[in-house]
Amino acid sequence: MKRNARNESLFIGLVHKKIFEIDAGGRIWRTGHFHTRQPGRIVSIGRKRAENKDSMGYLRVTARTEGKQRFCKAHRLVWTFFFGIIPGGMEVNHKDGNKSNNNPANLELLTPSQNVKHAYRKLKVNDRRGENNTFSKLKNSDVVDIRRSRKCGQSVKDIARRHEVGISAIYRVISGNAWSHT
Repeated sequence: MKRNARNESLFIGLVHKKIFEIDAGGRIWRTGHFHTRQPGRIVSIGRKRAENKDSMGYLRVTARTEGKQRFCKAHRLVWTFFFGIIPGGMEVNHKDGNKSNNNPANLELLTPSQNVKHAYRKLKVNDRRGENNTFSKLKNSDVVDIRRSRKCGQSVKDIARRHEVGISAIYRVISGNAWSHT
């Protein structure tokens, strides 16, 4: 069993023991803790939010069990609580892109590839293609000009000289191996 699944299983157990509570909106509440001097005894406390943001902006839940501090991503815990075990090779995606919105209706299972495509298409995350790439010498208008010039019969060497890039860059633009999104 992988570490994520092991932690999710452990935290689901803590939900059943009333250490945590997950409401219908996907918010996780701390409702108790283990007694420090009496192993296995649970002390009820007032209901307070249990999630904290990690360095990537995801909400996570922490608990100390068996002398160790354990962590679980909140969206993975919410999915497991409402829908069951996350199959191997699948990730829990936030449909709206808001990593703090763990409402079950906002979560879906995707493959890692589908998750990345969702980020690019739906959320426009990290789109560093073309002129958005800080290392690019060409602009979208240059690419249009390069393709048009080549169709009109201009030599690749002349086009490369005019745009101040190498011949191989022009060939990549013309073939679609570069700037295929334009």
